[in-house]
Amino acid sequence: MRRWRSSSQAAASAMFQSSRASKSSTVLAVVYGRMAWDDVSPTITSGCHNPSKGRFLHPTQNRNITLREAAILQGFPRRYRFNVDHGKEAIALMIGNALPPPFIAAHAGALKVGLRKASASAAWRTWARHAAVPMADRVTEEQRSRNMAAVRSSNTTPERAVRSILHGLGLRFRLHQRELPGTPDIVLVRHETVVFVHGCFWHSHDCKRGGVPSTRPDFWLPKLQRNRERDRASVASLRELGWRVLIVWECELREPKRLARRLARAFGI
Repeated sequence: MRRWRSSSQAAASAMFQSSRASKSSTVLAVVYGRMAWDDVSPTITSGCHNPSKGRFLHPTQNRNITLREAAILQGFPRRYRFNVDHGKEAIALMIGNALPPPFIAAHAGALKVGLRKASASAAWRTWARHAAVPMADRVTEEQRSRNMAAVRSSNTTPERAVRSILHGLGLRFRLHQRELPGTPDIVLVRHETVVFVHGCFWHSHDCKRGGVPSTRPDFWLPKLQRNRERDRASVASLRELGWRVLIVWECELREPKRLARRLARAFGI
């Protein structure tokens, strides 16, 4: 009986050791060794240039993957230039610690859409508050009618001021291209950008000039509402065609230097 127990224990021990060695070799093969052409890559870490730090051997060649290959696997553009002044270790650390750029680009795009929607919603709520409290009208109804009839739709003073700023930045443009949705005031073909110069009153800007006259509110509210709807439709159509849309508000021209800086940033100048 003792002899049977002894042999049984020995066999169990041998099976355990064999299973342990098999599991160990499997783990080693997963954690270390070669990559495969037909399999996903391992997580790229800061040790990607060292085969002892992970499964970073080339699939067929007897070498470790290069830092450039590691960067491509991590999602960096092929022509991305790393600063080599601090050595290979610093580059490997940058690659390993980076969130994949395509993931960040997708995340940033989603954030941009969300912020744009939130901004549009906030602007609408602000306009609604202005509309609920009509601004005081200091002129007679007849004078108001004459004033509105005298407003031009193109080549206005604000338009000419914005053109002057853009020209001073070295930009060249076309005017009032009727074949584009909304007939943009300024078209910069090279930059695939259009600029609308909006009057604060006519387009219901969130400023002191963007209120509704107390005279004939039943006329002005629907009219301004139609203007806003037409603006949104024009911007949406232009973006579908691949144009970038910039809007300059009349009140921004009170600080032309600040406006010039904003436009310079918009065009990377």
